[in-house]
Amino acid sequence: MAEKKRRVAVIGGGAAGVSAAWSLARSLKEDVEVTIVEPCGSLGGVACTKRLKNGQFVNYGVQGGAPASHRNINSLLKEFGEDIDDAHLSVSFGKNEHHWSNYEDSKLQQRLQADIQRFGRLIKWISRFEFLTLFLSIDRVMKIARLSQEFRERMVYPLVALFFGTGNQTPNMSAAIVARVFNDPSLALFEYSPERLIDSEPTNFAFRNLQEFYNQKMRPYLEARGVRVLTSHRVEKVLKRSSDGVTLRISNLTNFEGVEYRAGGDQMLLSSSKAESPANPTSWDEDFDDLILACPANVSLQILGDNATFWERRVLGSVEYFDDLSVTHCDEEYMKKHFEVDGKAIYFIKSYEQDAKLLEMGFDLSGYQSSIGVGVRLSGEDEKPRRVYQTIFLDKKRKQDLWPLFEIKESLIIDKSWWHAFAHTMTHFRWVVPFVWLLHRQSAVKRTRTYFAGAWTLINTHDIAVVSGLAAAQRLGAPYPFAENRLALEAYKTYWMVGHLTAPRK
Repeated sequence: MAEKKRRVAVIGGGAAGVSAAWSLARSLKEDVEVTIVEPCGSLGGVACTKRLKNGQFVNYGVQGGAPASHRNINSLLKEFGEDIDDAHLSVSFGKNEHHWSNYEDSKLQQRLQADIQRFGRLIKWISRFEFLTLFLSIDRVMKIARLSQEFRERMVYPLVALFFGTGNQTPNMSAAIVARVFNDPSLALFEYSPERLIDSEPTNFAFRNLQEFYNQKMRPYLEARGVRVLTSHRVEKVLKRSSDGVTLRISNLTNFEGVEYRAGGDQMLLSSSKAESPANPTSWDEDFDDLILACPANVSLQILGDNATFWERRVLGSVEYFDDLSVTHCDEEYMKKHFEVDGKAIYFIKSYEQDAKLLEMGFDLSGYQSSIGVGVRLSGEDEKPRRVYQTIFLDKKRKQDLWPLFEIKESLIIDKSWWHAFAHTMTHFRWVVPFVWLLHRQSAVKRTRTYFAGAWTLINTHDIAVVSGLAAAQRLGAPYPFAENRLALEAYKTYWMVGHLTAPRK
């Protein structure tokens, strides 16, 4: 008689959940039955794509990144014959007298020479005393070092926001993590320059069609190996957890109108007035042996409900989220009004004049993504191709009154997408990251049979999401799949030591 398979539920079909399911199905398909539950109609989470005319597409959630810090996602793509495109990281910061870049001299850089040199010495000390500076904000440390307000607000905060996506929370970010942008070989993107702060255009990369990858390559692979993929379904709550397993209540959302789930996990469209689940959905209760919560921390806490342990409530409840709006458009007039657009830069960041700590970000996607090249035609065959841009407005609840959203012409807008993004504040590195390992420890000690995955467990990058899923799968017996890639393995080991506080099993 065949031995009963171990049943694993993966909640969330983003990069973390799909990576966990892939690793389990790849190496343990004879021993496990995996079920993915995802409220969105497709897999990929924030890795979402909008198809344009003539076969063009726009990745509007995840664009790309630095090769050094994306070893695992790129290894995963290669497993399926996918490639990435090179892109040079040319960045245009600020406007007019506050403009500077990483590819030419500016008056701002000349004026702030003393601050730039003092900052170079400061980040070395920050790294030497990382065990302390990890818990101090970069704003406080730079104030102690007497760096000028103009330097902090016009140069450092935009630069860090560019790399980590920290937006308006950059001043509250851990000083040690900021220093790693310059000092950590696995994270370093820019070379520090004592004259210009940064003066290089490092090789970046852009993803190709991510939604196609997750849904037309990953999904068939998973289903062919017995993984049950329930898109347009939602886990309402955990009914019980014990040494015997986990019982979930699952709802079918396929046929309900008026509720729109966007990529990025269990998020309803923020402009919708309906904040609750559909009334009387088709639902059922189902038993599993183990649970991987690969969804946002606040959603995980909601699903656990009364079954959450003290440490789960403490850690998951400490992850702070902010609502941001990304607008993909072809309004070049808007871009030139708010940024220094010169045809070379692909990243843009400006500070609001009303409060220079607050930022607005932008991309020239035509210069970044190979699919759209010189641009798109929005209507009519005779209309000239337009370049595609993306503007990101940050922190809806607190700062929406500063957004010049109305200035973007509606006729030139391709897509509007809301994101519920967690913040890399000092609080995150004080109350969340150091205690994630305890959540996994509880599974062994208290037999909660629950593991956690997602970028929120460390830093918000696509690679960390993938690594966290692979780590959760290894907890259930699936070996790490990219051990032959030394740099990917080192990144994985670093994550495991932080998130699981032990060396990963071979």
